[in-house]
Amino acid sequence: MEKRQSKSKRLMLMVIVLIGVLLFFWLKDMIAVRANTTKKDAYMVIQVNNLEPNHVQALAVGDVVIGENSRQKDVIEAIEVTDADMIAEAKDGELTAAKDPTKKNITIGMKCKVSVSGPYMTCGGQEAKIGLSYTIYTHNAELVGMIQDIKFD
Repeated sequence: MEKRQSKSKRLMLMVIVLIGVLLFFWLKDMIAVRANTTKKDAYMVIQVNNLEPNHVQALAVGDVVIGENSRQKDVIEAIEVTDADMIAEAKDGELTAAKDPTKKNITIGMKCKVSVSGPYMTCGGQEAKIGLSYTIYTHNAELVGMIQDIKFD
């Protein structure tokens, strides 16, 4: 009789531990602790090269940038569109620099909040450093470019 009670106690203890472990792994993603960071207003300039014209039309001044699965307070303030550069062959066989009217380069000016505390600066969950790639997500467009400049107010 005692063996039966000890087996049932062990079984009950194992079930409780198993339920506790399962609850921990299930709830750990729901309980997120965010660190307090220092954010500064900044103006970022991002260059996106060799786009199709329809991709350029999907982006507009005033679009709100999406990051970290929510709308940010980052806003696109300026867009400059130019023809992309290409190498063309001249009639004499020489290679020359030319403009490609079928591809576009755009320079995007974006007002954003940059987190400056921590091991590196971030904007919208992405590392913000001149020369690194940066993905701009809006409701109509997703573009990958390179950060050209960051100016703090």
